[in-house]
Amino acid sequence: MTDKARAFHAMKAALRKLPGNCGRCGKPNANGYKQCDRCRAYQKRYKAELTGNKLLTVPQEFAKAMEQFRCELNSIRRTVKVMARIRRESYLKGFRAGQINRRRNRNKHLAKYLDAYPTINKQELATMNHAYAEEAA
Repeated sequence: MTDKARAFHAMKAALRKLPGNCGRCGKPNANGYKQCDRCRAYQKRYKAELTGNKLLTVPQEFAKAMEQFRCELNSIRRTVKVMARIRRESYLKGFRAGQINRRRNRNKHLAKYLDAYPTINKQELATMNHAYAEEAA
């Protein structure tokens, strides 16, 4: 390596060490990252080539269509959630109504046997249990 090349690389190394300069090219950098925007873009392209991934450039019309699609997709998701909630609530409403009717109609099947049970008046009941004695008198 020549003296001129050594001097150049020593100057670059000194610039890279200064705070606020890019760590790759040594130029002043005010974006808050270690590398300037140009070096970051280069690094992104370089890594993409190494891994075999090509960076896609998206046309503006396609980007607008994608944004519209995302909005519509979010709307559909909200609609599906509302429909699922309504279905769940209506099912529970019907289930609870069935439970109430089941409790209400629990002994209706025994109505046909009512004539088989004897009836008793208060005086007869008082002879069986003294708790009903005051009511019968």
